[in-house]
Amino acid sequence: MLVIKRKAIRAVSVLLDRLPLMRIVKDKLVLIYYRVRYRLRQGGSSEKVDLQNIELLRIGSVLKGYVLPLSNLGEMKKGDWDLFVEPIVDMDVYDAITKRFNKTAPWVETHYYNRVLGNIKSGKVKWGCKTKGQLDKRFNEIDALLHDISERGVLSIEQLSLQGDKRPFHDDIKVCIGRSGEYILYDGRHRACAAKVLGIKKIPVRVSFRHQIWAKFCNEVKAYSVSHKTLYAPITHPDLSEVKSAHGEERFLAIKNNLPISSGSVLDIGSHWGYFCHKLEEEGFDCSALEHDANNLYFMRKLKQAEKRKFEILPISMLDLPSNKRFDIILALYIFHHFLKVEKDLEMFINFLQSLNAKYMFFAAHDPSEKQMEGAYLNMGPERFADFILEHTSFVRKKLILGDGLGRSLYLLQ
Repeated sequence: MLVIKRKAIRAVSVLLDRLPLMRIVKDKLVLIYYRVRYRLRQGGSSEKVDLQNIELLRIGSVLKGYVLPLSNLGEMKKGDWDLFVEPIVDMDVYDAITKRFNKTAPWVETHYYNRVLGNIKSGKVKWGCKTKGQLDKRFNEIDALLHDISERGVLSIEQLSLQGDKRPFHDDIKVCIGRSGEYILYDGRHRACAAKVLGIKKIPVRVSFRHQIWAKFCNEVKAYSVSHKTLYAPITHPDLSEVKSAHGEERFLAIKNNLPISSGSVLDIGSHWGYFCHKLEEEGFDCSALEHDANNLYFMRKLKQAEKRKFEILPISMLDLPSNKRFDIILALYIFHHFLKVEKDLEMFINFLQSLNAKYMFFAAHDPSEKQMEGAYLNMGPERFADFILEHTSFVRKKLILGDGLGRSLYLLQ
């Protein structure tokens, strides 16, 4: 009975996908379903104050003119606060710390020091300092902090505590996350600037608050994960790194270790949420993500924006790929077997293979014993499937790079 019910739901879904207006309605209802199911499962908001180890390059700007009481840490915030930022490298504190590390000027000759001193002389209190003598003592402490960072790097409160170094909670670098998933420096300017000047790659940061738009998107991702038991592939954004996926880095590492070229164009067929485009763009490739499913496209576009990626998104079926499109590398990971199930699809698939214009292909074959292949028009093992592709393309040889050639296996075709 359950099988019949699932088939009926699938049939209705396929029918709706053929009607553009109804497909839009269906996709919105699916997202609402994800949100509701997630909130019921979690019992409300999942916002938290958490510590993350992130690449320093992710933090390019600092929040201006926004004060958040410590008691409100962890909340999501709506509004335009995330639009009021400035580049970290434009701050006078960054310029001053650069000069201190390069030993080109003492504090008293920097704009930063003199700006703070001017504020104190006008009656303002900074870091508890009311006099120039107190301020000079404070800058000596900053010198000690900079020296410590140059020796040990940036450490979290937890790491400092394990080393017997007790410091107050607010000594952690604090960031907030804007509406598109961008990290913005909130507190800890000295440590963050020192890390940038020293070229430190990764630092621990404490997420103080998130923009409401980003927080809602994170809940959509988690709701999708709950509904589907897991995600298909990892998400590269650190704020979603705890969401589990069916596949880890093993496939990407196998591809990376067998790349026949160091740069060029890549087409990822059935890109899902764009994981391989994210990773290969980091390696210097110009990527295109081909994906037809509307829900996958929604998440892919959001994550592309959050990660500031440049890869092209092709919202089409692979059978609609223009024949004049040429790529250096094609990724076809566990996608081609869907065209073996029906004779008509197989004919179109062969025509597609014959029209391909590429130098290399990373091809991942299905496991022929999978239940989804029961009753398929044509079902081949990985070795035979790889040979089948060689027969209908310009590729002439194959190399097994992951798996045993019996179950799911990954090949390099060239």
